[in-house]
Amino acid sequence: MLQITLTYHQELSPVGTWWADSPDMPGFYAAGNTLEETRVQAIEGVQASRKVDRITDRVTVLELDEQGRPLVTAANAQRASFEYA
Repeated sequence: MLQITLTYHQELSPVGTWWADSPDMPGFYAAGNTLEETRVQAIEGVQASRKVDRITDRVTVLELDEQGRPLVTAANAQRASFEYA
């Protein structure tokens, strides 16, 4: 199993744009107007990444806020994992 950490940040501008990066994937970046939009972009980016070996059975994405606290609760953690068929 491969685990990738995503950290989400919110710009403190009037628009409040969100973005995510990953220490496990140098140069990785995802952005959106809302947290939910950014989460979708980030997960899709991880799935499409060359770092993720398509042979890997399961990838777990650990989602954190800027303070390092888990962003995903047990109730919606399913969305942060995926498997290749």
